[in-house]
Amino acid sequence: MTDTPSETHESARGIRTDERSADAVKKALIAVKDSRASLHAFCEALALSRLLGAHLAAVSVAPLYEGDLSMTVAPMRTARNEPFQTVLDEALRIAESQRVGLATYLATGPVDKTILDLARDGGFDLIILGRNTGWTLPGDVAARVIRHSRSDVLVIPEKCPLQLDHISCYADGVMNASAQARAMQLARHCNAQLTFLSDQDLHRILEGRSDDVGFLVLGETWPSGLWSVLKKSKTLRLLRLAAHPILVVKHPCK
Repeated sequence: MTDTPSETHESARGIRTDERSADAVKKALIAVKDSRASLHAFCEALALSRLLGAHLAAVSVAPLYEGDLSMTVAPMRTARNEPFQTVLDEALRIAESQRVGLATYLATGPVDKTILDLARDGGFDLIILGRNTGWTLPGDVAARVIRHSRSDVLVIPEKCPLQLDHISCYADGVMNASAQARAMQLARHCNAQLTFLSDQDLHRILEGRSDDVGFLVLGETWPSGLWSVLKKSKTLRLLRLAAHPILVVKHPCK
């Protein structure tokens, strides 16, 4: 794409799609922990699951204990896991109050690997993560989940609502067809306005001048080599700076 919006880009602005698709998301997995960003993302995930008719599950991952081995006995293990179980209990209470079905998983292990394994083994086609204002580093759990996930990943910034009446798509690299297809699926299902973004629009988002972007769908793939570093940097900058929910499309849409 060029810095000047192309004719294709201009003609895509303002498109409204009326057909609906029931297959945009079938199963979604949200990672929850004891934080305001996580609670906000969970509440938004409940609304999204109702809108899309998707099955929703929540996982809370207790990290592996690397200290005194006596902590591995059952009573101590229960005490260690209690805060994570409490988060799941609260999530289930909120879901029941809104009459939304919720499966819950309490797991122990490396957080990113556990989320990825559960998403793969459970057939989840969407992983949802909350983001607070301090999330910036490539080594962060969220960054590793996005890097290695086979499923699409939705990142919801703290205090940022999902506004699915306007969906914007920036399709980059070999995954552009998948990102466009996913954006069109969501737009059809939500009867939303769909806009395709240019490089100029992307710079505007990174500069904080993006009030009209709405829900952002990002097409991205990270192959090996130098190109991987460059593309990963762009993705992480968007996820760190953009004040919008971002869906990173990681696999072909069917």
